[in-house]
Order: sequence, then structure tokens, then C-alpha cells
Amino acid sequence: MTIQQVAEAAGVSASTVSRVLNQAPGIAASTAEAVHRAVEAMAYKPTRRRRASARSIGLTASGQRVGFFIVQHQPGSSVPAYDHLLRGVSNACNDLHLDLQVGFIDSPSELIQRLGRQKLDGLILHGIVPSGDMAAPLTGIPTVWLMGNRKRASWGDQVMPDNGLIGQMAAQYLLRSGHRNVVYHGVNSGWSMSVRSLAFQQAIEDAGGEVTVLNHAPPVGREPDVEDRARQLVETFKSSSPRPTGLFVAEDWLLRSVYAAFAASGLQLGTDVGIISCNNDRPFLLGLSPAPATIDIRFERIAYRGVEQLVNRFARVGNLADRVRIMIEPTLVLPAGVSTAA
Repeated sequence: MTIQQVAEAAGVSASTVSRVLNQAPGIAASTAEAVHRAVEAMAYKPTRRRRASARSIGLTASGQRVGFFIVQHQPGSSVPAYDHLLRGVSNACNDLHLDLQVGFIDSPSELIQRLGRQKLDGLILHGIVPSGDMAAPLTGIPTVWLMGNRKRASWGDQVMPDNGLIGQMAAQYLLRSGHRNVVYHGVNSGWSMSVRSLAFQQAIEDAGGEVTVLNHAPPVGREPDVEDRARQLVETFKSSSPRPTGLFVAEDWLLRSVYAAFAASGLQLGTDVGIISCNNDRPFLLGLSPAPATIDIRFERIAYRGVEQLVNRFARVGNLADRVRIMIEPTLVLPAGVSTAA
């Protein structure tokens, strides 16, 4: 019996089940009741994780209050696996005996108002970066940002995927599979994704290959037309001579539009075109045939490491200007039945 099965029976997400079982605040009574009924009916017994000793790992923060807030995720970028981020933050706070507050914030100004009502010792943030006067009240609070941002924050530490290594890993996979003429497909203009595309391009060219970069970034504040961008991607394949044979889709959430466009074109992914994507965000990979290789950026590890870094900051509140950026190494996930790249 898994937590996902309990979540399906209760009609909620796995992260909600985790929050109910961990007695997190802000859960509606009806939701908690549904989860408890499902747990009882299915005789679910949560796996007890060995609680880390603060002394054993050199971290001491028992009783500190931490806020994890998603700040209005920006248009034109993928939606990260919030469940995985929340699970990583929640597990770390449980292990380190921290009091966790969780919330989705519509705007940076709402974050300031929220902080005025709650006394928090530290912040874990993801999303839009407040600027100017709105940033000022936050800069004195120990803060760690999770994932990348379109615009880098001017304060706080950051834990994120190693986008340079992601680009190299995708290039190496396609090169090992015999693809020397390849395409990069993305719709994000953020600085971290630019690192991903640049590293991919550099690795292909260093190996003597050719790469076309299609980074169709939408205007700021507008959602991308991913179906139209996918059709343009297919047209690039059909009109190029020689025709590219490999494709790196920068983020899994773009895959369904890409598969649909290729299916309508007569070109076959997996045969005419080798493919790899990134994030290993499972909901976006379900049902795709043939399944692509993907790169797991390890959302939960990013979140867990963010809390560890925040605890490290508690001992150095007076030295917040000494900022740290931590890169989490990704892993390659091959389709079922494939043991190595060709």
C-alpha cells in the first residue's frame, strides 16, 4: 500500500496526505477526515523514516519557524512538481524539528503582508522575485530560493538543478545514440534555462555536431502558445537539409504538444528522431509512446537541501551578504527496457 493509493482513494494529492498525517496547519477539516477514512479503510501504515539527529549532521534548529511559500509562478515557464518540492521541505522540517508554515502567494506584496502577521525565523521561496521596496522587508530574513527564477533574487541563497550538467547530459545521450545533427526545443527565457540550452549547444558543437536552438520565449507576462511552437519545431525538422535526427525537449511539460505535432507530421519520434527531455515530472510522461529518456532534476532533494541550507543560515544571521548557490546533480532516466544508450 502506497501513499499515492491513499491519495487516490481520498481524492487528494499525495502531498496533502503527507500534510494530514504530519498534522500540518491549514488543512480543511473535511479534507483531513477524507484522508483519515482512506487510511483506515486501506489499513495504510506510513513508512517511518529515521529522523536525522541534529547533532549527528551538525544542524541545530529545533523549534524555529520556517515558511515555505510559492510566489505567483511566472507565466511562460513550466509548473514545477509542487508535490515533490513540498514533500522534500516537509520531510526536512520533520527531521530537523522545524515548525513549517506553507502557502501559495498571489503576489510579492501579499508575501509582505503574510510576514507581518506571522513571526518566521526563515523563508523557503519559489517563484517571482520581489523587487525594489517590496524586497526590502525580506532581505534581513534568512532565505533560500528553490529552483531557478526568471530574474535572480538580490538576496538569499539558492538551491537548484545543475543546468550546465543537464545540458551536457542531454547532449551526451544523443551523441552516444548516434545523433550529430540535433535540435533544442524550449519556451523559457529565464537565466537558468539559458544555461541549460547553452551547455547543450556547446557540448554538441565540441563533439563536432550541429545544433539548432529553438528557445521560443514569450513576451514577459504572457503564456507561450506551446502547440504553435511545437508545429514550428516540426517544420524545422522537415525543412532542414540535412534533416536533424535528435531532439532535446528542455522540460517535460512541453512533451505532449511535441508528440502531437510529430504524430500529425508523419515523422516518428523514437525512430526518425531520437528524443530526450528533462525534469522527470511523471504526470507529463504518462502515456507517451515511445517513452522518451528524461533527466531527473531531483525536486525532493533540491527542497530537502534548501531546508538544510536555511538551518545553516540560522547560525549566521548577521552575515547574510555571504550568499551561496548550491547545484544538485541530475540523473539520467532511460525508458523501460533500455539499459544503456545505443
